[in-house]
Amino acid sequence: MAVWNFIKRHKVGIICITILIIVIIAALLLVRSMFLSGTEGTLYGNRLDGIEEVLLDTNTLNSIVDEIKKSENVKSASHRLEGKLLNISIDVVNGTTVDVAKSLAAPILSTLSDAEKGFYDIQVIIRSTEEEATENVEANEDGVGQTTIYPIMGYKHRSTADFVW
Repeated sequence: MAVWNFIKRHKVGIICITILIIVIIAALLLVRSMFLSGTEGTLYGNRLDGIEEVLLDTNTLNSIVDEIKKSENVKSASHRLEGKLLNISIDVVNGTTVDVAKSLAAPILSTLSDAEKGFYDIQVIIRSTEEEATENVEANEDGVGQTTIYPIMGYKHRSTADFVW
């Protein structure tokens, strides 16, 4: 009985406190949805839709790397696939010219199917592991020496046919 008497005497205060608690809970839910939206789903959202149809398997990626490693100018090569971006890293030996280094990316396009080339972006990073090889001098068309600084990068967007260096 004493509880009912307390509620009757403080009816306005209890209603105000209840409304205040409801407003605070609604504000917390709103702030949570604003700052934490998208963390429940996948990392890439819907950008990877359709990847199941053109999924690159490890054998294909390893065959690309093995083909690149066949060159006498390559010390090592590796691949990393992140979503729709295929990264190929190539370490070349000292004295490798830019033209030869760029030609090392050819096995990538010849190994992948047209569907794979049309779905994935491909990035090639060519670098020299030796300190003194960071600058190589090569002759251009005019026979004038030209400095090549490693690393060099090539990028192929899924909508283009070849690499841009």
